[in-house]
Amino acid sequence: TVNMVYDRRQLLNTQINLLEKDIKSGKTTLKDEIANFERHSVEFNNKLTAFKQKVISWNAKGGGLQEEYDKLIQEQQNLNEEEILLSSMARQLNLSTSQYNTQVNELNRTIQFFKNALQVSPEEGVYNPQEERIDIFFNNNRNELVRTIAHEFGHARGLSHSTNQQAIM
Repeated sequence: TVNMVYDRRQLLNTQINLLEKDIKSGKTTLKDEIANFERHSVEFNNKLTAFKQKVISWNAKGGGLQEEYDKLIQEQQNLNEEEILLSSMARQLNLSTSQYNTQVNELNRTIQFFKNALQVSPEEGVYNPQEERIDIFFNNNRNELVRTIAHEFGHARGLSHSTNQQAIM
């Protein structure tokens, strides 16, 4: 008989695949957030530079009409609001980056647990001749599963391991 065994190794392997998928998605989202923040930062800095130039220009002229002064005050208030928004975006970006780093750390820990589990039990499948049974521990994809089953059927037929790296055995 052939038995599909879901043990700690398969559990960890499944967790690794899910974490990698989440990290890939998170990386895309994080890149988009960074690009958005950088674009807003450049726009803000351009507006701030232009505003400062206007203030310098009016001060060099000795001031201006009340109407111009009111426009500068309104522009300054708008820039202050935009700066608050930009700071909020930066905090959100820091939070997103922290969450992404946490996911990466979780992936690294899970990979280490998986490596440790493989050191104890490295086989993908095992043939037990006393019970005439094959236990399969990994089912990552069809091709790998077929190769593992073929290898274990070879043992069931009495074949031993081959030194040829290309051989099933």
